[in-house]
Amino acid sequence: MTTITFAVSGPEWDSLYENPENKEGPHLIREGVSIEAQLALWPNVILRHWNGQGSANELAYLGFDPEEPPPERGLIPLKAGSNLYLVSGIARQIARRPWRTNPAKQRIDTLLDCGLPIIISEDVEGEDPSTYIEKQGEFLVLLCFLFGSIAFSGVMFRTPIIGKVKRVGPLRIIPLAVLLEVELQRPPALPEFRVSYHAEQVRTVGADRRKDLGPRRPLQKSLY
Repeated sequence: MTTITFAVSGPEWDSLYENPENKEGPHLIREGVSIEAQLALWPNVILRHWNGQGSANELAYLGFDPEEPPPERGLIPLKAGSNLYLVSGIARQIARRPWRTNPAKQRIDTLLDCGLPIIISEDVEGEDPSTYIEKQGEFLVLLCFLFGSIAFSGVMFRTPIIGKVKRVGPLRIIPLAVLLEVELQRPPALPEFRVSYHAEQVRTVGADRRKDLGPRRPLQKSLY
């Protein structure tokens, strides 16, 4: 895979206008710009899921065999110019933390290795388990609309991808969002814009190259 298409939420996109009060003015993210993006999913954008717990027959119909190592990992686009994907991968890490405003609720973040890293975020009551994964190492298949954060992210794992923006287009859903088609780049490619992470005790997965990087243009001036 050389390109990937994902949606960015309307409020996050609007925060990146050079003048956030002027939505007709120039935007920081445009074709040709190299960016970081934190790929993410949550229950509202996951249409269906299959795992090894009771879904073996359905997985077989889909052409997956989680018992045959290594299980297939990938992101298969299902419609050209869309962020609709069939995602398959392995849960590499799982993290939990209580809500600040309601300690009876917890956020679960699962790092899914699909060839590219994707974070699945969900909220549960107390010690309830994840809807999707019971433990690390499990195989999961998802039918989903892929989203990404390009300015700020609250996930507990820092696993951004780097890519050059090829196409920007509106996604006419409620609430509004924007579609980005991004050509993937590998290190030592240096993005012009980086994602800010504001979760407590965010974990960096993989080599943290930030100490080796020169100054970068900030995506937002006064969000934090």
